[in-house]
Amino acid sequence: MSEDNPTVIPQDIDEDDIIVLTDEDGNDGQFVFLTVLEHEGQDYALLAPLGQMEDESDEQLDVFVFGYTVNEEAEEFFEPIGDEALVDAIGAEAEELFAELTADEGDDA
Repeated sequence: MSEDNPTVIPQDIDEDDIIVLTDEDGNDGQFVFLTVLEHEGQDYALLAPLGQMEDESDEQLDVFVFGYTVNEEAEEFFEPIGDEALVDAIGAEAEELFAELTADEGDDA
């Protein structure tokens, strides 16, 4: 991340987990790489907007699903998913995962 970038990264987020994606209009967006889920033999990345991660007043986190691949040179690729039913199916799996993680954190308290 460049020094002239005023973004403050919360302490619990590793700078290596910040992903910058460019939309079709050429606008850059910063996302936090949450995890990879496998669905029907394919990997999908779950990303959340960095701004929401910084703003602790947001009660619900927006999570975006992208196709995810890594090539032989360890370069990561994120592909938009056009199939809304697929996004919904992966989203349901993600909700289950996050619910389990939240329940586990409650057990530790």
